[in-house]
Amino acid sequence: MIDPSIVVTRDRSRPGQEQPEFQQGEDVRMLKLRNGVDWVGYDFENPPIFSEFAPEWKYTIGKKKIDLDLDVLTELLLKKEKELVDKYPAASDGSTMLGPKSVTSRFQYFNVMDKETWDYDIIHKLRKEIKKFHKQYVKSIFGDDHIVPRTRIRCWFNVMRKGEKIQKHYHSAHGYTYIGGHFTVKCGDSSTIYVCPFEHDKPFELKNEAGSITLFPNYIPHYTTRHKTDEPRITMAFDITLLNNVVQFDTDAKQLPIL
Repeated sequence: MIDPSIVVTRDRSRPGQEQPEFQQGEDVRMLKLRNGVDWVGYDFENPPIFSEFAPEWKYTIGKKKIDLDLDVLTELLLKKEKELVDKYPAASDGSTMLGPKSVTSRFQYFNVMDKETWDYDIIHKLRKEIKKFHKQYVKSIFGDDHIVPRTRIRCWFNVMRKGEKIQKHYHSAHGYTYIGGHFTVKCGDSSTIYVCPFEHDKPFELKNEAGSITLFPNYIPHYTTRHKTDEPRITMAFDITLLNNVVQFDTDAKQLPIL
């Protein structure tokens, strides 16, 4: 049985293009639920293969609710938004199409998980929660005996105003690709949609929930529904990378912090 918070939809647009508004679609291919002690996972797997050229996929999207003071975090991020937009020039917005006025277009210039520049108790607590969930997520997929690798993390945040939406994009697909995720701080009635790289017409819509962490393979395309309320929608996005990852931005002045 599919979780009632999930809405499956059809999507006929391409990355970087305006996404159509949602209509109910067909069932997600081979969806299975993975229930952890305090989190839930949604497993996706290809149907049976009868050809050497048929695509294969198997991945899990995990979601976990944590206890964090979201009012304190909201105040901090809105304050930082103005500081960062004033301090740094607009660069890439990561194909989100939030534009040059957004803090997202400055994501290459800062890292929320950098202890030197973001020394706040609430950020340290969130970092520990992400690390804990990363371990749960990996062991659930590969087994309790699997050694969870040491990792680094890059983290930024997005602030969306009424009428805005994040367009379809993915974080990486190179040989060092690992796990991506986001933490929902403030969302209103919105959703994030995840798209199977091989079945673009069967997107998976997961309702956003304030205080929840979501993890997924970093190659999974995703986007959001349009934000419709007057209060800003705030999310924190992050890339978890392996220690041997050599792919960095030109703006990286130092190695990413250890998760």
